[in-house]
Amino acid sequence: MDGFLACLKSSVIVHFKPINSLEMKSTKNVILASILIQCLNLHTFGQGASQKAAYEMKYLEQKEDKKIYLQGQKSAFTGHGVERYKSGKPKFQIQYANGIQHGLTIIWWENGKPHTQQQLKQGKQEGKTLFWFESGMKKSEADYKDGLQNGWTVFWYKSGRKRSAQLWSMGRKTGGYQEWNDAGEQGKETLKLEGEYKDGNRHGVWKYYRKDGSMQYAYQLEDGKMRRIRRWDESGQVIMDKVVKPN
Repeated sequence: MDGFLACLKSSVIVHFKPINSLEMKSTKNVILASILIQCLNLHTFGQGASQKAAYEMKYLEQKEDKKIYLQGQKSAFTGHGVERYKSGKPKFQIQYANGIQHGLTIIWWENGKPHTQQQLKQGKQEGKTLFWFESGMKKSEADYKDGLQNGWTVFWYKSGRKRSAQLWSMGRKTGGYQEWNDAGEQGKETLKLEGEYKDGNRHGVWKYYRKDGSMQYAYQLEDGKMRRIRRWDESGQVIMDKVVKPN
């Protein structure tokens, strides 16, 4: 109820403009009814996700301190900022705490299916961030800690087959990377390439495969610098083996 009353108060501050007495007499009830319905709708939107009030983004503003405020208010905003498509369907919902993004942010496709979902902690991504294709198929999933990618980041093709998987450590690519072809049974996709990262650089042997699974290339790297190149023909015979001299 506090959020509903705040919406009424802010709407009066933002929307009421000086008009003459005749105009006021004929439009007063229409304006008040419109604001009442709007605030009820916005409050209901917020109650569907949590017990915090929700306001359309056009009523929120960012001030010099980079925090978000409800127009006409001196205290930084806590609640949900929302926006809808012209159809009336939800477009996105952002949760704020003391003017900073904090909590769940959700974005929807116009067809109602999820587009993005992410958790933020004091303005920084924390936990899982998910993306979906418009069809509803998952597009990517990543883990974050203190605003940095940390853990596995996985991508999928529109077909639903896995596309790639990369291990991260506090914002740096570290450890294994794999990429698959958009072919075969889901969960049994054929490998396209694989390798490892060390402190953000490609390191060790990177292997590239043909769609039939046979080896095509192999690159030996050291801290991101090429050291050796090998290539095989379709019969499995080595047709190139070149050592790259350091500069």
